[in-house]
Amino acid sequence: MFLHPKPSLWDSMTRPLNGNAPRSLLPPMQQNHRSRRAGFTLIELLVVIAIIATMIGLLLPAIQKVRESAARIKCGINLRQLGLASMHFHESRGTLPPGLGYYPENGDAYGTYHFHLLPYLEQNNLYQQSH
Repeated sequence: MFLHPKPSLWDSMTRPLNGNAPRSLLPPMQQNHRSRRAGFTLIELLVVIAIIATMIGLLLPAIQKVRESAARIKCGINLRQLGLASMHFHESRGTLPPGLGYYPENGDAYGTYHFHLLPYLEQNNLYQQSH
């Protein structure tokens, strides 16, 4: 012999009434919530935009530091190239170029120290065009 358990409050709320859909525990206003379109609310969109703006704000100083570091390295490389060009000029000519003036003394190339180093900086075409 099989005994049926007593119906509980849950059974009475979810049991179909006369063949209709089962009752729900949610109030009627929240029952229609599922039928609405899925999407973002304005508040959610603003929060996401604020988070992205904060992340960008945190990344910008790091990017600026990387740029400054790259500029410092590039400047150091350029100074090294000028030093090497000066050494090569001295080895080949026995003297350093003048700070400002003609070189050689009776030549037609007038310029600054850096101008006379152009052939040693792989800029011989520019040096030849200027005199």
